[in-house]
Amino acid sequence: MVPQMSHLTPPSPPSLHVWTYDVGTAEELRKAFLSWHPQGGLFLPIRLPGLTLGDTGMLMVKLPDGSPRIGVAATVVWMSPANLGRTDRPEGVGVAFEHTPTGQEAKDRIERLLGPTLGSDRSTWTM
Repeated sequence: MVPQMSHLTPPSPPSLHVWTYDVGTAEELRKAFLSWHPQGGLFLPIRLPGLTLGDTGMLMVKLPDGSPRIGVAATVVWMSPANLGRTDRPEGVGVAFEHTPTGQEAKDRIERLLGPTLGSDRSTWTM
């Protein structure tokens, strides 16, 4: 017996995640930047329940140089749970910029802002 189409429920569309991050200082940007990821990205030091690795969304980021906020498509690539016993690693998620012109622009702007601190051996919020 073939099931009737009226009994099938179409899948619901995936929810669109939108993250907003106003980076206050160059030091905060250094700690948040995912310099180890080929496309770059940012660690968002905030609890975002319900996210999993691979989730995608739009990151609206304001950099500490006073430039206008930019929107970058991003994917969750890192998760830090609460209570790791380390005060230098806050709870949050790392989102990598998508391989797009806007993602490349965001990475380039961050790298220009960070300048020589990019090669620093000081710890970040992920490494």
